[in-house]
Amino acid sequence: ILEKNEIPSENIKAFFESFRNYNQKFLKDIKNFEYHLLIDKESLIRGMCDDKTKAKELELYTGQMIYLESGDIRRQVEYLIWLLKNFPNFQIAFFRKNQGNLLDGLDLWIKEHGSVLINKENNEDAFVLMNESSICAAFYNYLEKYWYSIPFVDREKEEVIRQLKNML
Repeated sequence: ILEKNEIPSENIKAFFESFRNYNQKFLKDIKNFEYHLLIDKESLIRGMCDDKTKAKELELYTGQMIYLESGDIRRQVEYLIWLLKNFPNFQIAFFRKNQGNLLDGLDLWIKEHGSVLINKENNEDAFVLMNESSICAAFYNYLEKYWYSIPFVDREKEEVIRQLKNML
């Protein structure tokens, strides 16, 4: 993906090392902690159909616009199915843009009693990292309530796996 987006090879090595470390920690932690991943279903389907889709999370790491091809997204969906099948603590829920207000266009990374990184969807320079425990706990509680407000069919593991497979 990075090569296709013309990222310099020395940067690719650094990103790969960072990814490898993150992935090792994730695969170690997923056995002990619950992971809930919210996916905008329409955006995922659109990304699988479009020739190129912006990868905002990768832009945060690289500092430049990164595009994914539909095959890249399909491989990610296959990886998500593998995670769902192999780790009981990993769960996915589908949400739709018109389904409640998920902080109105904010992307949110959160760890209970840890850090919160908030990025405004349409403004790549607008992001905030917070370590204040009461704010983190409030966001955690908000997202937990939001998770359980999503219809069961869009967060039940076997149904999510079925829907992901159908997308492929």
